[in-house]
Formats: sequence, C-alpha cells, structure tokens
Amino acid sequence: MANGKPGRPRGPNYEKNLQKRLRAARNRQSQAQRAREDIREFKDSRMYALAKSMFHGVQAREQEEKKPVFTSEEQSLINQGIRLRNPDRPSFNDLRKLSYSNTLVGAIHKVRIDDLGQFGRPFREKEGFDFDLEDPDKSPGDGDKELIRDARKFFEFMGDKVEGWQNRDRFHAVFQFMIRDTLAIDSVAFYLVRNRRGQVVEVKYLDPATIYPTIESGYKNDPRIRWVQIVNSTVVETFTDEEIIVRHQNELSDVRYRNSGLSPAEVSVMEIIATMNALKFNRDRFSNNPPPGFLYLPGNMPQEVLDDLQVQWENMFSGNNNNHRIPLITSEAQDLKFTNLNTLSDMAFEKLMQWVTTFTLAAHGMDQAELGLRLMGSQGLSEGSMDGRIDAAMTRAKKSMLSYFADVCNDIKETVDRYEPLVFVFNGVEKEDEDKRLERDEKLVKSIELMDEVRSRRDMPTVGEALRKIYDLSDEDFEQVKYAGAFVLDTNWSQSGAQLVQNLAGGGEGDMGMPPEAPEQQEFDFEDYDPSQEDNPPEGDWG
Repeated sequence: MANGKPGRPRGPNYEKNLQKRLRAARNRQSQAQRAREDIREFKDSRMYALAKSMFHGVQAREQEEKKPVFTSEEQSLINQGIRLRNPDRPSFNDLRKLSYSNTLVGAIHKVRIDDLGQFGRPFREKEGFDFDLEDPDKSPGDGDKELIRDARKFFEFMGDKVEGWQNRDRFHAVFQFMIRDTLAIDSVAFYLVRNRRGQVVEVKYLDPATIYPTIESGYKNDPRIRWVQIVNSTVVETFTDEEIIVRHQNELSDVRYRNSGLSPAEVSVMEIIATMNALKFNRDRFSNNPPPGFLYLPGNMPQEVLDDLQVQWENMFSGNNNNHRIPLITSEAQDLKFTNLNTLSDMAFEKLMQWVTTFTLAAHGMDQAELGLRLMGSQGLSEGSMDGRIDAAMTRAKKSMLSYFADVCNDIKETVDRYEPLVFVFNGVEKEDEDKRLERDEKLVKSIELMDEVRSRRDMPTVGEALRKIYDLSDEDFEQVKYAGAFVLDTNWSQSGAQLVQNLAGGGEGDMGMPPEAPEQQEFDFEDYDPSQEDNPPEGDWG
C-alpha cells in the first residue's frame, strides 16, 4: 500500500514511464487530427474531383457491357464465343431419339454394336485391340513386349490403377459408347485427367452431344479455353486443347457442317421424313380417300327405290371406318353397272416403305441381308449365296469404323509419352474363309510351292515330321522320309523333281514312300486265248 491507497506499490521508474505514455497518446491524437485535416483538404482539391469522375466512368462502362438477353438462350451462348450447331440441322437430341426409338435405325445400330463390340476387348485369339511397334522392321524385344502389355492394361482400364480406378468405365463399355455416338451424332469426346506432373493417368469418356467448340478468341475472350460443356443451355465446364480430345469420322468442308461431322443417322433423316410421310399416306387412306369405283343405275328407277338402294349400299360398302362412299350415278343403262377405278394404294404404300428402308440401309452402309430383310433388291449375280453379301457388307463397315477408332485411340496414345514407340491396331478385322484358303493353297501346291512350304505357313510340321510323330519312326527311318513333303503337284515336277529329292535322300527306287516302277508287262498273244477258261463265259453260253 502506497499513499494510503490499495494496490501494487509504484516502482522507481513510474514517473518516467507515465510521461512516455502521455507523449504517445498526444502523438496519436495529433496524427488523427492531421489526417482529418488532410481529408478535408483532399476533398476540396481538384485531384479528388478527377478521381471521383474516373471511377464513376469505370462503373458506368461495366454497367453498359452487361447486355442481358430476354428471348434466346442460344444467342447469349453465341455472344460468349461458343460455336453452336447450325439451327437448320437436326439437333443432337433428335438424332439420339431417332437411334433409340425408330425400329429400323435402332436395329441397324444394334447390329453394328454387336458386330464391332468385341473389338473393345484386348486381342487374345480371334479379334480385339492390340499394340504393335511403330517401326515395322523392328522385332519386339522383352522390353517392348512388357511395354505392349502395359499399354493394353492402360486402355483396358482407361488409365493407370490409381485411386478410384475400380469405378471407371472399361474400354469395352466405352467402345460401345463410341460406336453408338458415331452412328447417331458422328462425334466422340475424351477428357484427359493429369496428375501434378502433367502426366495422363486417367481417360474419361464425355457425352459428345454436350461438347461445343469456341471461336478463335476463346470462351469469354480467353484464348486458352477451346471447348465448353453445355447442359440445359448452361455452360457447366470449360476445357483447353490439352484436356480434351474431340473427333468426327465424316469431316466436311461445307461451312454448315464444319467441325461437327455428318452421321449416318443425320443422312437418314430425309429417309425418316419420307417414312413419316408414308405413314401419313397410309393413315389418310382411311379418311377422305377417292372411291374405289362408281355404280351406274338405270335412269328410270323410282326415287324411293333409289333412296333405299343408296342406304343399303352405304351400309354394306362404306369401307373401313366409313373412309369412302361409292357414288351412285344414274345413266341410260338398263342394268346396274359398277366401274372399278383400280386404286393401288396398298401397293404404293408398300413400294414407298421399301424405298425408304433401302435408302436408310444405304446411308449406314449395311446390306439388307444383315437385318434378315428381303426387299425389292435381288441377289447379286457375282455372289454365290447370301452369306457372301453379308460378309462383304460387314467387312466394309468394319474397315471404315475401326480405322477411324484406331486413329482416335492413337491420338489418346500420343498423350502418354511412354507409349511413343507403339501404335494402336485392331486385329481380326478380316476373317479369312477356310474354304477359300484351302483352294488357294491347293493352287499354290499345284504350281509354285512345295507341300512343306504350305504346311509351314500354316504353322504345321512338315510331312516327314508328321510321319515321324505319328508312326514313332527312328532317326534312320526319318532320314528316309524327311523329304516326303518336298514335292509340287505338277506333272513336270513329278518326273524330274521327285528323282532329285530321292537322290538328296540317298535312297534308290522305292524310297521316301515313292512306289517303284512297275515291271515290264509281256505282250499278250491272242492265238493262245481260250474263252472257256474265263470265269464269266461270253454271251450266248448262259443256259
């Protein structure tokens, strides 16, 4: 206690510290006073008026740049630098509905998916995707084979096995997406997911109907943004060229179709419209159609009889759902007479439907036999059976679509640096007919190739090796039959080449399974011939 007051006693530097605190408080008060005076002086200055005018102008320009659109959402997207689809063309949604709902187009797409879908699996024995060395003259070593196996796994699982890889779409499912989208809207889109080092670790398939390119200046004047994703007329994501791959199979220079492709479904739209017209034509047959004929009545028929006949006739012959009425016309004829107009509406409808179906199949590059149809087209003279037409059409479609898909997958492969020496390929595109292969081998072995050459090309052992394995021949016996397949089924070879092979084998006549020359036959003496010694007596001796 100090000076009779409670509390901590004052130290020896109390007065000195008190003076410091008072001076600091006076300094802060004077600084605040000077700041208030400076603000009043600045507001009265010309600089304040210029700054206020400048910021007001900036805010005014920002307000002027906002140009809301109240009528069209597409116009707003165009103003942001997005290239939308030409409004004169069918929309992506309409083309997809056509693929899903139309029976004919849906069946065509289903057949193509079933036929090509197996190529979405890694190549094992018959067909699938695989990788080869980009240099065709180089044989793959152990390191190359390991790299090929790694590339197969990368594409099969659509990326490396990083966190979350179990939930990805496999390439087999993605390949079916690609086939259907190419047939419906002629577009595929892939999103490349990169790690922090910029390496592609995952490939995701996007809905290509939602991906749109931008103009040269980019989206909202950002030249880096080259693609946007639009869902429900709203931009939900943006992409650079390094983040996305978008490709079309049928590129056209026409400004109406540039950078958007032309799908078989879109080509078929006119045929589908014709189909709709055909259905409308068939529907109109049941309302306001021309009558099938005219009925002539005698002119002297009483009116009462005419009225009764008209009622009975209309009740009996009014067509389906009263779609037509046969006119009753009086004439000088003494008897009833009916004149048939021979309207061929049924035949016209059938012909029209067949034409529409044929054009739709042609737009997809498909033969009618692939769908099990038999339309107006007849079987080609060059084809021995319907199977030949089906195989030719399917092979043509396979080559076209699979070559395009191989180019797309090679574009994806180029984004992964370690796969640079490889090239993406599809194996088993052309299935060789075994009968044709046998016919070709038969012609070769009869002309220019040895039997062992043909067998070696088929990865089969030579004739001598096959004999050794089947009959368990010793080494000495094998030497005698080693050249058993060294022959050509040609007359000249049989005379000269066979003897040469025998000499190489070191054997004489009868070696190598070759029959020895037949002994010289003696000339028959007809003077010693006695018919009674024959087993079968001549005619006339049968008792």
